[in-house]
Amino acid sequence: MSVSTWKSVHHEMHVNCDVAVGSDGFYFWLLQVIGLLGILALCLWLAMRPRSPNYTIVNFSIPGANTSNESDHGSIQYELDIENPNQDSGIYYDDIFLMFYHGEDKVGSKTIPSFYQGKDKTRQVIDQVDVETRFWTVLCKAIMNATAELRVDLSTKIRYNTWGIKSKQHGINREGKIPIGKDGKISNKKKKVKLRHASKKWKQRTIMCETKNLCLWLVQLVYILGLLAFCLWLAVYPRSPVYTIIKFSVPLTNHNNGSSHGRIEYELDIKNPNRDSCISYDATFLTFYYGEDKVGNKTILRFYQGKNPKKSEFHRLSDQMDVETRLWTDLRKAIMNASAELRVDLSTKIVYYTWGIKSKQHGINREGKIHIGKDGMILKEVKLRHASKKWKL
Repeated sequence: MSVSTWKSVHHEMHVNCDVAVGSDGFYFWLLQVIGLLGILALCLWLAMRPRSPNYTIVNFSIPGANTSNESDHGSIQYELDIENPNQDSGIYYDDIFLMFYHGEDKVGSKTIPSFYQGKDKTRQVIDQVDVETRFWTVLCKAIMNATAELRVDLSTKIRYNTWGIKSKQHGINREGKIPIGKDGKISNKKKKVKLRHASKKWKQRTIMCETKNLCLWLVQLVYILGLLAFCLWLAVYPRSPVYTIIKFSVPLTNHNNGSSHGRIEYELDIKNPNRDSCISYDATFLTFYYGEDKVGNKTILRFYQGKNPKKSEFHRLSDQMDVETRLWTDLRKAIMNASAELRVDLSTKIVYYTWGIKSKQHGINREGKIHIGKDGMILKEVKLRHASKKWKL
């Protein structure tokens, strides 16, 4: 493998590595942002997630059940407290269905019409249920023997209204066991019964459903926040500096003297196109080639380039370099014949400072072709571009 081919392969490997590192850095940064936003979204969801309403039977009685008269019908009187424990969410209730059971027999039922409940409010529902005639006698005997126990089932659907946003419908299923004393009233110490989830299986299904909804909500939120983060990244992601040779000359090349050495004079503009990012440059290496031969090189010392909120920031360098003696004659003849073309390679490493945050190092590799006229000067400015198409990709 020739020296020039090895240089080319090594250069492409180095450049492709720089691009891969830059891409990995971007994806890692984006992943960090999305992860952080996801954690914040979870904390926000946990803080704002509305809790289910509480249902409690606070007064309950069956008048006439403990009397000696043998009436063939009766009623159940009850007071149901419906509490909204949320300070940030109102609740829309569909019709609420109450059913009372004695053993496996449905003693009676009641429907509470739909309504809206404000934040941190409690609604009291006082009503009665007529007991079906064929069950009344059996229920009365159980109450007289202090062995009566009713089961109450409650079912409805609700929507939460949080900050003016309505949630999807949530199914509610609750149940409670009401021990009844000889006086026809609740016999437990608290004198009230809080309705709980209808069964462990139903509770597990509800938890799984809520977990599924949470995951879906989080995925959607993280996607939106990630999209916003990506847009923000595109808005503030710093662009690479722009390198332009605005002046270039090879003095004394159009004279007939046969000098064995010469020099190149150039003026390089380094532009920072970012209005939100400053740039810290490592040493910048400039190398000029004539064909495959290195004519000369120059090192620009490291420096810091500020930002300008209104326009791009320029750093202008004027310098010269001596042409190696063995190449001077060939270069001079080519210029005299208006066929001279030099290639300039530039390489350095930079660090961006955006809003006080320091980035990792980024490799910069640029090149440009300089066409030289018979007067030893360039016809127009030369903007240095990526060293190869493969590097740019």
